[in-house]
Amino acid sequence: MDYLAPDFSSAALVTIDTQVDTLDDQPLEVPGTSGAVPEIASLAAVFRDAGRPIVHVVRLYRGDGSNVDLCRRSAVEAGAKILAPGSSGSQLAPGIVERPGSFTLDAPELLGGRPQEVGPREVVMYKPRWGGRSTRPRWKTTCGGTGSPPLSSAAATSRTARARRSTKPASATFASCSPRMRSQAFTRRAVRNSRTSVFG
Repeated sequence: MDYLAPDFSSAALVTIDTQVDTLDDQPLEVPGTSGAVPEIASLAAVFRDAGRPIVHVVRLYRGDGSNVDLCRRSAVEAGAKILAPGSSGSQLAPGIVERPGSFTLDAPELLGGRPQEVGPREVVMYKPRWGGRSTRPRWKTTCGGTGSPPLSSAAATSRTARARRSTKPASATFASCSPRMRSQAFTRRAVRNSRTSVFG
């Protein structure tokens, strides 16, 4: 038995930090994110068409700085509008969801720890820290179980958000968690060919 083989009948997609403020020329610019958005949107469409769960993990910064990462807290306390609840910069990047013109994040619900429904088997979740894995237990519940489904992830990541403040350039990543899912084309084909609903 191949214990490393992903089970595409229970695959899920998680997008992380793909918000307007992380796009090129924005306050939290992660170089390359804007160029990756069309690919992320394309992959999301494949999962959506196959009836697979999609979880968009987002960060929201309260104006008083109480939930802001330490490396940015002073700036927000001084008035910087970064990922501010209700702002245009806090919204998901254009194209990530199917109805971008009418969908906006419900900040009170998200900050209250409740997932916001986007569509069938597709939700947005707020994460209290920059690291997306802080919401992993809720990913599992949303994805229909308590096990560890294969996750295909698409994220905008910045090394400056890590515990040690790195001065290395930030980078946009478009990757899959499992070694066998690293190829975007392979992931698309596998998801399309496996139509069993993860919600039974």
